[in-house]
Amino acid sequence: MISPVTEFDFPDRLRKCLLNNKKISDKVKGQVFPIIAKDGTKFPFIVYQKSNMTGVYNKDKITNYDIDIDIVIFADNYADMVYLEEAVNDCMHDDFNLYSNIQLTANSENFDSDTFYATLSYSFKL
Repeated sequence: MISPVTEFDFPDRLRKCLLNNKKISDKVKGQVFPIIAKDGTKFPFIVYQKSNMTGVYNKDKITNYDIDIDIVIFADNYADMVYLEEAVNDCMHDDFNLYSNIQLTANSENFDSDTFYATLSYSFKL
């Protein structure tokens, strides 16, 4: 049985969720990193980070957390980037959503220095 996710272990759960998705793992071959990728990482790869966490209080204690995360996909071609955007979004709503009421709040695509990259931003309550 899966233990309840906490406000501090969800990034590890997120990484495992992304790596357990066959569409994602076949494409990135284990290259899912917290905050920053290692120098020399080959395309495509994924970086994720917690961008905000706010406690929601009642008069006695924190009752839950509002959490924002960013998942950034890096690729050397547009087709791989778009494929991974769709796979990550499906994973977040189908697999990671077991823990939360996750919502995609923003999605942007960019190109810089021969690199395509897309940022998917999600919010959820924990």
